[in-house]
Amino acid sequence: MLKELKLFQCLMLHEIDGLKGLKFLKTLDLSYCMTLERALEMLPYLSNSEMLEELKLFQCQTLHEIEGLRGLKSLRTLDLSYCTTLERLPDLSNSKMLEELKLFHCLKLHEIEGLKGLKFLRMLDLRNCIALERFPDLSNLEKLHEIEGLKGLKSLKILDLSYCIALERLPDLSNYEMLEELKLLQCQELREIEGVKGFEILKTLDLRFCTALERLLDLSNSQMLKGLDLYQCEKLHEIEGLKKLHEIEGLKALKSLKKLDLSSCISLERLPDLSSFEMLENLKLAHCQKLHEIEGLEDLKSLMTLDLSYCTALERLPNLLNSKMLKELKLFQCLKLYEIEGLKGLKYLKTLDLSYCTALERLPDLSNFEILEELKLFQCQELREIEGLKGFESLKTLDFLFCTALERLPDLSNSEMLKGLDLYQCKKLYEIDGFKGLKSLKTLNLSLCISLERLPDLSNLEMLVQLKLAECQKLHEIEGLKALKSLKMLDLSSCISLERLPDLSNLEMLEDLKLANYQKLHEIEGVEDLKTLKMLDLSSCTVLERITNLSRVTTLKELRLHNCVKLSEICRLGELQFLDISGCMSLQNLPDILIIREVWH
Repeated sequence: MLKELKLFQCLMLHEIDGLKGLKFLKTLDLSYCMTLERALEMLPYLSNSEMLEELKLFQCQTLHEIEGLRGLKSLRTLDLSYCTTLERLPDLSNSKMLEELKLFHCLKLHEIEGLKGLKFLRMLDLRNCIALERFPDLSNLEKLHEIEGLKGLKSLKILDLSYCIALERLPDLSNYEMLEELKLLQCQELREIEGVKGFEILKTLDLRFCTALERLLDLSNSQMLKGLDLYQCEKLHEIEGLKKLHEIEGLKALKSLKKLDLSSCISLERLPDLSSFEMLENLKLAHCQKLHEIEGLEDLKSLMTLDLSYCTALERLPNLLNSKMLKELKLFQCLKLYEIEGLKGLKYLKTLDLSYCTALERLPDLSNFEILEELKLFQCQELREIEGLKGFESLKTLDFLFCTALERLPDLSNSEMLKGLDLYQCKKLYEIDGFKGLKSLKTLNLSLCISLERLPDLSNLEMLVQLKLAECQKLHEIEGLKALKSLKMLDLSSCISLERLPDLSNLEMLEDLKLANYQKLHEIEGVEDLKTLKMLDLSSCTVLERITNLSRVTTLKELRLHNCVKLSEICRLGELQFLDISGCMSLQNLPDILIIREVWH
C-alpha cells in the first residue's frame, strides 16, 4: 500500500507506468524530472489518487501543460516552481483542501483559474510570473495570510483580495505602476498597506470593513483616484493630509476624487479641508459619531450625494449654497443638529432625509425645491411648521411620523405626484389642506392624530389604496369616502367621535376593514356588497347588535367580533378560516357556518 513516491532528480525519466492502482498515495515528488512534457501523458491515472496530499513538480522545465488534477480532492500542497514552459494551470476548484500553491519563476504562465473556492489556501507564491496577464480572483480565501511575488507584476491593472480575512499584510506594491483598481473589502486583519504612493493611475480603492487598518500611506500621487471607500475602518481616528500616524496621507491632492466613503469611522473627529475636492460627487460620512465639524463643504460645487446620517455630534451644517448639483441629502439621526442653512439654491435636490433630527425646530423655506421627490422628517419632535411645500410638484413621498409638535400642514394641492403621506402620531396636528390635487396618492396614514377634527374632501383621491385613521379621537366626519374605488385597506379603529359610517358598497376593491372600538357603530351599510373583502374587524364595537348576511362575501376569511357585548345575532356566514366571538355575552346562537377552521369563543 504505497503512500509516498519520490522520483526527485530523475533527470532522464520520460515515462511512468503503474500508477493506476496507487489509490492510497499521499506524496508524489517528481522535482527536476527535466524530460516530462505533459503530465497527462506521463501520469495518466493521477486523477485516481484521491488521497494525494502533496504533489511536487519543481523545475520540470519542459512541462508546458498539466491536466488530470480534477480528482485530487485531498491535495494540500502543489509545487510547480521553475516550470519555466508552463503556460496555464487547470481549474483547481475541486482541490478544496489546497493550502499551498507555489508557482515561483513560472515565466510563461499567463492564466490561473479556479482559486476562488479554495477557502483553506494559506500561501500563494507568484514571484517572477512575468507573463501573468490577469490576477486570479482571490476573494473569499478566508485562510490566506501570505502572498509572495506581487512585486514583479508591473502590468497588473486589477487586484482583488476581498474577504481574505486572515491576511495581515501585503507585500510592497510600489512597482504596480499600471494598477487601476485595488479591492481589499473585509480584510479584517490587514493593518498596513505599503507602496501606495506610486499608484499614479489608481482609480478605485476599496477598503471597506478593514477594521484593523491603522495607517494608509501617502495618496498624493494618485490624482486619478475617483473612488475611495473606507466604510467601517473603525480604528481610523484622524485624517489631516501629511502629518500624523494613524491617518490617511495625501488626501488633499486628490483633485480627481469623485467618491469618498468614510462611513462608520467611529473614532473620526474631524476631516481635512475638503475645499480642494473640486470633482467630488459622492461624500458618505454616515456613523462618524464623533465628527463635529466639516470644513470646506461649502466649496464642493460638483457634490451630488451627501450622507451624514448618524453623525450624532454634528450641531450645525455649513452653508450648502454652492452645492447646486446636490441631489441627495441625508441627515438621519443627527441628534444635535439644530440649524440648517443654505438649502435655498438646491434646485436639483430629489431626496431630503432629516429623520430623528430631534433638536431641529424649523426648516428653511423649501419653496425652491422644484424637483424634490422624497422628504422625510420622521420623529423631528421639535418641528412646528414647514414652509414652501406648495410648489412641490414632483414630490412622491412625504414622511412626518412622530412630528409631535407639528400643528398645521401647508397646502399640498400642487403635489400631484405624491404617492405616500405619513403623519402617524402627529398629536398636535389639527388641520390639513389641499387634498384636491393628490391624484397619485396611494397611502395616507393619519393614525393617532388625536387633535384632528376634520379631513378635507377625499373624493379626488382616486388612486388611494390604503387609508389609516386609527385613534383619530376627535374626528367626527369623513367626506368623500364613497368615491375611493381603489381602496384596499381602511382602518377606522378607535375613532370614538365618528357619528356615522358612510355606505361602503362602492368600495369594490376593499380587502381589509378595521372598525375595532368604533363605539358609536350601530350598523354597517353595504358590507354585504364588498365582494373582495378578506378581513373584517369589529372587535369592541359595544353597541353593535346585529350583523347582516355575509354569505355573499365569499372572499371573507377572517372575522373578529371580540367583546361585541350587545351582539345578539349573526346571520349566515361564508367559508371562514378564523372567527373570534370571545366576549360576545348577548350572542344566543352561533351562525350557520359553511366551513370554519378556527373559532375563538
